[in-house]
Amino acid sequence: MYPGAELAKFSPLNGKSLAVVDTAGIHLVDVESKKRRLFIERRGIIALEWSPRENFVISCEKQKEGLKNLNVWDANTGQLVIDFEWKNTAKEGPRSVKFDSDEKFCAR
Repeated sequence: MYPGAELAKFSPLNGKSLAVVDTAGIHLVDVESKKRRLFIERRGIIALEWSPRENFVISCEKQKEGLKNLNVWDANTGQLVIDFEWKNTAKEGPRSVKFDSDEKFCAR
């Protein structure tokens, strides 16, 4: 399905969605139908996490000076919600974003 996939993570609550990262970006796939429901074009992603209630996907690329490489995406629309500059190890970047229990607030 995604032969160039570099990483994949099931959604944490019910596992009904799968976030697959390849060289083009993030593919959000409905597990039951095996159809892509959303694509977020973003090259160079090396780490990815879901938010606890599956409303957001957090991605990180290797740091390039002056660029925001830690991104929070709306998992329903694919829109960028907020981005940060992350200078530490990029693979740890998505884990640095924490949400409250209702996912109304997040902090890095």
